[in-house]
Amino acid sequence: MSEWDYAATGYGGLGMPESVEVDPSILTEPSPKILLMGSRRSGKSSIYRVLFSKMSPHETLFLDSTNALEISRIANNKLITFQIWDFPGDFDPRGEFQYGDAVVGPATAYEGTTAVVICVDAQDELEGSHLQRIVDTAAVASEVNPNVQLHIFIHKVDGDLFPSEDEKLETKTNLHSLISDHLEENNIHIPFTYSLTSIYDNSISECFSKVVQKLIPTYHVLENLLNTLNSNCNLEKSFIFDVMSKLYLATDSSPVDLQTHELCSDMIDVVIDISGNVFLQP
Repeated sequence: MSEWDYAATGYGGLGMPESVEVDPSILTEPSPKILLMGSRRSGKSSIYRVLFSKMSPHETLFLDSTNALEISRIANNKLITFQIWDFPGDFDPRGEFQYGDAVVGPATAYEGTTAVVICVDAQDELEGSHLQRIVDTAAVASEVNPNVQLHIFIHKVDGDLFPSEDEKLETKTNLHSLISDHLEENNIHIPFTYSLTSIYDNSISECFSKVVQKLIPTYHVLENLLNTLNSNCNLEKSFIFDVMSKLYLATDSSPVDLQTHELCSDMIDVVIDISGNVFLQP
């Protein structure tokens, strides 16, 4: 058994996101939440559509801006069930917001097991108002929930503006410094995880996988099981993949090589294509 066989087999599957009409009862569900925030056209909805709706990255160019909160339920097995909240770009993190007929405050958004992903468009200048929104989000989220996970996705690091890794790393360093300084000026000392992402390569899947992993309470148990598997079967690397989204929900304790992750994702596509052709035979 090779690492590719194990990765392609995966574990269960999140499946396609359940299309959730406005249903205020979802606000009281205890499942973990991933809150997608950021300025307009920063790529929040594109990330969701590419990962969970199987939309081609090029098709996302025609998506309309998100004008109201959209909540989707990702639920297909007991290993991980969570909600994705896609906020409009002008969302006030300190204010109340409308979801259907319900008026909801920050406590509902940030309480429980929650990860906040703030998308920053790497191809645009980060304006003062956007910086202040990041500060306000960090302050309110940590006040409501001291255990909240905070992530900055430095998004859209693709195209002619980023011809090499050096340009990407320079952008990450500059934005990290700018945001950290602004947080320090406002006396906010909350750690963020900074990641470079693009929907045109495997980076978004890699980074979003790490967000989801932190919502799995048994992650360290799964990691230890994979370490044991590697040792007993003489494997170099192993993953537990969600087949449909191609997020890896767990891996062993050795570092993840992006090329290995990408190859595993490609193998999943191959297995799905072959399986589909076999099952479609009369």
